Amino acid sequence: RFLASVREQCKLGFTNLPYPVSLFRQMMSLFRRPYIIDFNRLFAAMLKLKNHQPYSTVILLYRRLDLSGSRLDSHSIGILINCYCHLGHVDLGFSVLAKSLKLGYPFECDVVYFTTLINGLIRNDQVPQAMKLLDVVIVTLGIQQSRVT
Repeated sequence: RFLASVREQCKLGFTNLPYPVSLFRQMMSLFRRPYIIDFNRLFAAMLKLKNHQPYSTVILLYRRLDLSGSRLDSHSIGILINCYCHLGHVDLGFSVLAKSLKLGYPFECDVVYFTTLINGLIRNDQVPQAMKLLDVVIVTLGIQQSRVT
């Protein structure tokens, strides 16, 4: 019941940051910890609160989740990369990607990761690096670009 309520609230959205943080704490305290997909839903809903600058908070909550032994998934990795890029720390976004590969997380060569990193580089006035990454993604890795890319 509680998780169904959290899922519904995520669909409806939040108006402030403390409430979803409170939901996170409650989710962490459950006897049977929810699946990562439920945490991802919560964090994705939090990111819609752009005017509240939720990026640092989401990173902190993912750290707590990781330290508790929960295994992140590819969607989690994408959310973390996005948060770091929004904070202007594209280098840390690359680190998240590298760490996930090193730890053996499934990597589907998803264009979303690279599009997020390219966008982060452009936002941080690093257009030449963005162009270089785009070239690597398309030519070297052979990843099909999307409309967004």
